[in-house]
Amino acid sequence: ILSGLVGSEMCIETVIAPYADDIVAFDAIQALQFKGKSAYTAHWEMCMGMCTGPMVFELAQLTVYAAGDLALAHWLNRCGPGDDESQCGFMRATVGYRRQGGQWQVIHEHWSAPFDMETQKALFDLKPGLYRQTHFANALEATMKYLCLVYCCLLYTSDAADDLLC
Repeated sequence: ILSGLVGSEMCIETVIAPYADDIVAFDAIQALQFKGKSAYTAHWEMCMGMCTGPMVFELAQLTVYAAGDLALAHWLNRCGPGDDESQCGFMRATVGYRRQGGQWQVIHEHWSAPFDMETQKALFDLKPGLYRQTHFANALEATMKYLCLVYCCLLYTSDAADDLLC
């Protein structure tokens, strides 16, 4: 599974492959929610079009819970343009998985940023205690690494996920 995701020439179909047809996604930009794989696919296409240069993609505090046919993962993720560190910030990610017919699929994905109630501005300068830093050549490569991590979570192989982030 993982070998098909690594590389910089992957198409959007590879990016959205783990998503269930009935996914509900709460992304941090553009819309309140995305319902269904086709709506979230269009959002991914828009996002990938905006990220054409080197990107920063750092994960911290990955936690995975699984019971039966449901699983949940959450982590902190720092991302932004690799050529302008001042535009990078941490986000929160939570992903829900469902196993159906022996296959794990993402049924819910939620990205958010904390914000200041008084100013209504996102707080991208907050940092977790420790994090591992990885710089990627472009947004697509960062996305592929993220999806590899998702697949590792689906397969309950935290060692494989750790190898991807080294």
